Amino acid sequence: MAAERVVRGASGRREHLRGITLCAIGVVVISPDALIVRSVEADAWTTVAWRGIFTAVGTVALLLLLRPGIAPRARRLTGPHLFAGALFAAASIAFVSALDRTDAASVLVIIAAGPSIASVLGRVFLHQRAAARTWLTGLGVVTGLTLILGGSVGQGDVDGDLLALAGATCFAGYLTVSRAARPADMTPAIGVGGAAAALAGFVAGADPWIDARDLLLLAVLGVVILPVSLALITRATHHVPAPEVNLVALLETLLGPLWVWLAIGERPSAEVLAGGVLVVGAVTIHSALALRAERDEDTPAGVFV
Repeated sequence: MAAERVVRGASGRREHLRGITLCAIGVVVISPDALIVRSVEADAWTTVAWRGIFTAVGTVALLLLLRPGIAPRARRLTGPHLFAGALFAAASIAFVSALDRTDAASVLVIIAAGPSIASVLGRVFLHQRAAARTWLTGLGVVTGLTLILGGSVGQGDVDGDLLALAGATCFAGYLTVSRAARPADMTPAIGVGGAAAALAGFVAGADPWIDARDLLLLAVLGVVILPVSLALITRATHHVPAPEVNLVALLETLLGPLWVWLAIGERPSAEVLAGGVLVVGAVTIHSALALRAERDEDTPAGVFV
């Protein structure tokens, strides 16, 4: 029995390390997303449309590569797939539009509030009881977002921040629908979202002709970066608890603005830095406490951490 426990413990540690590694690689892969979007010279709707097309193509290619037998089941998209895809499309549109109107650091810090927003949505729509720490985290996140929005009012960037907040809310909704639909595989919803964003972009007036440089950047982003990173992060949740995934995912909030600063010299304002410390700090503490509770098995069933 003792030997069996040692084997199970070693296997568990390997699974945990695998999950952390997958998540970290996924976050690093997706971290240039904001930089690439900012580097594209096309207008926002054209970027949305072509980013969506390549995301849909990349997702389908990835699914066929990983699961060749999925093609006959592609027609079985359910209501949750379509709903989650619509939310993903809305999040993508808001993200690109926000980057067109405000600095990347503000957008990425506001996006980092997604887990807290998802907790609220889970409480409202899935009737999952939120732990007290979740509400305290929400207070810290709201304070940080208030600082960022307050600084943007004087600079005329508040519309970009509000779009980023809308994007974070839509992506939190996508996560909530995906959670509610488990154990269904929600990866196809990413492709649905890409196709929906492309359709919305062209309806809104996106240019069907695009510069070769922009086309290459968006192809790399949509076909490689987004599908691969999201697939890695999704797979990581099979090996490590969600709070730990949230902790590792915060790395994007640090790396994303860093790439933009190094590449195009865009520095975050003092308000964004202060608000970012509050948002990232609150989410970090919350995830660490949730992880500790989960490991100690102190969290009652049904608590949305």
